Amino acid sequence: MGENLVVAAVQPRVLDGDVEANVASHAESIISADARLVVFPELSLTGYRVDAEPVDLAGDAVAELVRACAATRSVALAGAPVETPGGRFIAMVRVDAAGVTVAYRKTF
Repeated sequence: MGENLVVAAVQPRVLDGDVEANVASHAESIISADARLVVFPELSLTGYRVDAEPVDLAGDAVAELVRACAATRSVALAGAPVETPGGRFIAMVRVDAAGVTVAYRKTF
């Protein structure tokens, strides 16, 4: 039989506008969750600020999340404002050992 899927819904400490601190608290949560899938709230990487700057998904700011997912063999879903060719969106981003991608973009 296959491996059980353990899912953790996590509310980390989030500081408005402090992506670096929020990434650190997310990474800590991923490591301590001991889950295959770790789910965070909407806009959790920036704090719930609709006017927050988009998070650079290819940048160094989120690399710590990729490392945490690689170390735990987990997938994390975190909320962040993003800029895509289609515009600026509130998104759910998927993080795993391979990197960060947009899993969902809110349209309204």
